[in-house]
Amino acid sequence: MQLSAFRTRVRTKADEGTSDFIADAQLDQSINAACRFVYRRLVQLAEDFFIREGTALNTAKFDTVAGTSGYSLPTDQMKLVKVECRDSGSSDDDAYMPVEKLNLAANDADSYYPQREGYLPYFGYYIAGTKIYFRPVPRQAFTVRLWDIPKFTTLTLDSDVPPFEEDWDELVAELAALDLLGTSGEPIFQERFKMYQEQLGLLNDTASHRDQRAQVMVMDFNECGVAQ
Repeated sequence: MQLSAFRTRVRTKADEGTSDFIADAQLDQSINAACRFVYRRLVQLAEDFFIREGTALNTAKFDTVAGTSGYSLPTDQMKLVKVECRDSGSSDDDAYMPVEKLNLAANDADSYYPQREGYLPYFGYYIAGTKIYFRPVPRQAFTVRLWDIPKFTTLTLDSDVPPFEEDWDELVAELAALDLLGTSGEPIFQERFKMYQEQLGLLNDTASHRDQRAQVMVMDFNECGVAQ
């Protein structure tokens, strides 16, 4: 649903369908707040909705510099999902290798060396502030690719649409209307809040179905005839 359609829907839900009592700027604020809530909720329930591959364009793909440990994260990054690296001269997508997160408290920052013949050096990474750091410090150039989830982009133009499926547009409109009704002290607020909770429950149920986890096989060694 476009932002202009959201305004109409929220005005209707707030019983202001034919009135200019609610300014567009106030509506936009409530709609974007509701969108952010739904966006964060979907990320929490099933992050694969919004995962993006790092590219030079979104600054989530870059080359390390020999002797440099820290590199800036994308300014619009909300959550880091995975870090990979490959030889900077390679163009093979399958050449990427995972980079593990370091446990600095365990002092394991030098556990990835020495370099094994025929393999990339094993880096570890950690996040501090707005930068990602690699340990040990890279000795040469490697291409790093980040898989992440970007922040929600505020809807500003009439034609702007949120990045999630239309199934949750009604939840956004309901939450935005609740924000307006709560501010104005309307007595219908409690009734609408119950409807919102029901829709939120549906979001939880349907979004969680996207969480594709690997099947786990449980073996009974007694049944298999294996000695304990």
